This record gives sequence, C-alpha cells and structure tokens, in this order.
Amino acid sequence: MKTSKEQKSKGGRRIKKVFLGIGITLAVLVIGGLSTFVIARAMGKSNLKKQADSDGPVLDTRENESDKEEAGLVTRNGKKYRYNEDIITILCMGIDTKEAIRAEDGNRNGGGQADANFLLVLDNKDKKISVIGIPRDTMTDIDIYDVFGQYSSTSKEHLALQYAYGDGGTLSCELMQKAVSNLMYQLPIHGYVSINLDAIATLNDMVGGVTVEITDEYAAMEYISRKAGETVTLWGDEAVLYVQARDVDKDFSAYMRLARQKQYLMAFMSKAMSAVKADLPLALEMYNSVSKHMITNLGASEIAYLAPEAVGCAFDSDSFYILEGENRRGQVYDEYHVDDEALYDLILEVFYLPAED
Repeated sequence: MKTSKEQKSKGGRRIKKVFLGIGITLAVLVIGGLSTFVIARAMGKSNLKKQADSDGPVLDTRENESDKEEAGLVTRNGKKYRYNEDIITILCMGIDTKEAIRAEDGNRNGGGQADANFLLVLDNKDKKISVIGIPRDTMTDIDIYDVFGQYSSTSKEHLALQYAYGDGGTLSCELMQKAVSNLMYQLPIHGYVSINLDAIATLNDMVGGVTVEITDEYAAMEYISRKAGETVTLWGDEAVLYVQARDVDKDFSAYMRLARQKQYLMAFMSKAMSAVKADLPLALEMYNSVSKHMITNLGASEIAYLAPEAVGCAFDSDSFYILEGENRRGQVYDEYHVDDEALYDLILEVFYLPAED
C-alpha cells in the first residue's frame, strides 16, 4: 500500500505530464499556425506579382536617346532612375450602385460606373503607402463592347464608363485594370477591389466611424443638414452620402467631390491602419463583412501578406496625389484631360528610385 507521500508524488508527476502535454500541443499549434501564416504570406506576395500584366512601366527617356540602351534606366532632368520592383499596386474602385455585385453577372453594359478610382501603392522598400486619385471623367482609351459582349473598338472616353462596358463583375474590374495601366504607361497593377455604396457604411462603422470637417461645397447642398466647418463623426449612410453627393447641375462637380473623397479616405485609412495594427485579424473580418458588396482578385493569402505590410508603412497627406490635368466642358459631359508631363513626373516620383552610379 502506497503512502500518502508516494501518492502525492505520483499525482504530481501526472500533473506535470499533463501540463507538459498541453505545452507541447500548444507549441505545435502555435508553430503550425505561424508556419501556415508565413506560407500564406509568401503565396500572397507571389500571387500578387503574377497578376500584373507587365513587369514595369514603359517610360521612354525624353532627354538622351542613347540612354535607351541602358536597360531599365530612365533619364529626367539629367538624373537616372530605375523602376522600384518592390512595389505592390491595388486599384480601388467605388461603383455608383447599391445593387449586389456578382463576379459573373452576364448583364453587359449594366453594371454601373466606376465613380471613384484610387490606386493604392504599397512601397515595401521605403515602407510607405501612396494613394493616387484618378478623376472619374479622365479621358483615356477604353475598350467598347456591344450588348452581346463582342469587342467593338477602342475609343477615348470617360474612364468611369470602362466599368460599365463590362459585366458589372470580374470582367468590369479587369477592363478597368487594363485602362488604368495603359493610362499610366503600362504600369503594373497587381490587384483590384471594387465595392458598391453599401460596403462604405459597413467599413466606416467597423473602424469606429470617421471624423471629418464639413466642407463649404458639401454644406451648400440643399439636402445636407450640416454646417461648413463643423467637425462630425460620420456613421453608416451619412458616410455614404459624404463621399457620393455632388451637385450634378454644376460643371466639374465630380472633380470638386474628389477633394472631399480624399479628405474622407485620409481619415478612414488612418483609423483603419490603427485598428488593424491593434487587431490584425480585423483586416480579414473587414474583408469578409463586405464580400457580398465587393469584387476582388485578392484572396485570404493576399490579405495575409498585405495587412501586416500596410500597418508597418508610413502614410500622410504628402503621399496622397490626384492626377494633374485640366477640366474641360465636352459636347455633353464634363471631361478631364490629364497633363502628360505631370503624369510622367508623378510616375517617376512614386514608382522609381534614383539609379546607383
């Protein structure tokens, strides 16, 4: 018969074994989960790189023709530049509809227009994020299709219409990706996200609302119950109204609204990045919460790569650009004509690095 001391000793050994087993199990789970996450991130980065249609912009040196012989180099104002390959670009589109978005709609020319277009640039080399706003009325080459889905021609039209010539789903996004890439000298675009109006309210509220100062132009609209200069936190549908509303009876109102969208996005991204930094899984939660209102070629592995990279990057108003150009009144609709020289310099500034001597 075992003594009480012997029983306690045996029981202690059993407890130690249990805790040891739990510890080993937890370690395996943690290591396995970490390994899975690392693998997912690697796959995500690889997938993003593969989704671009080009390896780099096609910029011709404009000062010295002999520099064309130096592969990958561009000369501007006597300085040489090389494309920064450690960059990921995501085209973000806001579609002017509340209807459900489907990847394969099949309804040609009925999927709404790309009312808001922003190119998100993640620079892993310099650890910074840039955003380039592209006016919806930008006149550029787009592919025209008939109602049967047959290609008709390529014509210089409003960029926003390119989305409408697709199917309201994946095809529309791919057409927009191509149009924006061509506009920006065949710039590689690694992913796309299109969301409808319903997604804005959801994302806005998931980061705890977005605080902005009401602009004069917005407050002047007769159906707006806000005063110019008032600082408010936008919730739900009011956030949608803030980024969507414009006076269609005024010339160039879409361009004027772009400044308000920039203001909102600056505030939203600041809150979103802070929230995701404190709670990394929130990025995937936000992704899942708007899945019915979104078309994207970014999957879980791409999000697993992008979210940690993004929260580790710097972002401020100096990194938010709007394509320079000129507003013109067309025969029927407003037109925005991009300044080609300014665009060339912008691409060098955001996507290129000084070449080493």
